[in-house]
Amino acid sequence: RLNSQHRYILQLIDEQFIIAPVQLKPGDQVLDCATGTGKWTVDLLTKILEISCTGVDVSPHLFPPSPEPNITFLQHSVLALPANFTSRFTVVNQRLLLGALRLTEWPLALREHFRVLRPGGWIQLCEVHIGPRSRRMVRLKTAMFKARGMDPDAGLHLKMWAEDAGFENVQTMEKGMPLGKGEPFAKTLEETFVGL
Repeated sequence: RLNSQHRYILQLIDEQFIIAPVQLKPGDQVLDCATGTGKWTVDLLTKILEISCTGVDVSPHLFPPSPEPNITFLQHSVLALPANFTSRFTVVNQRLLLGALRLTEWPLALREHFRVLRPGGWIQLCEVHIGPRSRRMVRLKTAMFKARGMDPDAGLHLKMWAEDAGFENVQTMEKGMPLGKGEPFAKTLEETFVGL
């Protein structure tokens, strides 16, 4: 499921792995937060061979069994990245943590991302927002998320949280996705690109 989701998102963004306006150079390091199966990281390295990538996730059970030498997978939370990650990465990628982070945890995660980026680095975040055309789904989602202390509209607040964490040059992009018959653009993909 996660690999299919990855392919679908890539189709929406024209097969671009790095949307942020950065040119990766040999020796640059990339961090993929909440990497899951590591598919984004593994596929990125088929496009750009001279960099190294680190994927982190709270659960290691989906990590690929034998990654390439320039890929490392580690069990860590985005809320407490290792101390030796400070100012290390040129790009930080994170997708679809809407159902994983509580409202109070988003600012902490973004402060951690800010800490681990090199000066001039970029972060790209991707979240889903279900628009007002699906009222029943919005009501269900809102009730479920609020019961767990989560923000059902986290994707809409990423810009504010990023700026509060110290990021500059925050940009957002919204893409429509089909959500079933009769509602072709009820779901949107919000990508936020943040420059340090």
